[in-house]
Amino acid sequence: MAFRVSSPLVVSLAFFILGAVLGVIAVKALDPMEKAELLSYVEVFLTSLNNPGIDSLSVLKIALLQNLKTALLVWALGLTIIGIPVACAVVFVRGFALAFSASFLVSEGPQGPLLVLFGLVPHNLLAVPALIFMVSYAVSFSFALIRERAYLSSSQLWNQVFKYTAYWARLCGLFLLAAVLESHLSPFLIGLLSRH
Repeated sequence: MAFRVSSPLVVSLAFFILGAVLGVIAVKALDPMEKAELLSYVEVFLTSLNNPGIDSLSVLKIALLQNLKTALLVWALGLTIIGIPVACAVVFVRGFALAFSASFLVSEGPQGPLLVLFGLVPHNLLAVPALIFMVSYAVSFSFALIRERAYLSSSQLWNQVFKYTAYWARLCGLFLLAAVLESHLSPFLIGLLSRH
């Protein structure tokens, strides 16, 4: 069974970019009260980073759990044809949330771009490509199953599921590294920024 990833990769990227564009537009549509409320949450978060009692291990567990939930969802969706739209929606939502957060922070003052650079960029340099490749591979696998399922024996089918799962597991390694960056590097960098 041959997986063709190039077209699903383009589709995954398109959904991510569409989500990002709409995330930026959504920030511009916020009224002043909504912006003030969001800004108060950001200020509380930044203040909490100066607390030496923050446990990096707890943050790592939360980040890893969130990443693995997303990864498991995408893996399961790749095993079904009906999951393809939902898998694409996962990439869309990640693009929307990331662009919304970045756009909001940048629009709120001179420290905004640095907050984005230190707080959002490091772990997302790994997590976003991992998610995009994971979704594109899930879509490709799902379409390959539809095309070739009738021609595969049970053992061949399980072999393909194993290959799909092995590829997925390698991409989970990127999610693990992203969680380490999110729990250790990003809080450290943002803490430095908030003290200056």
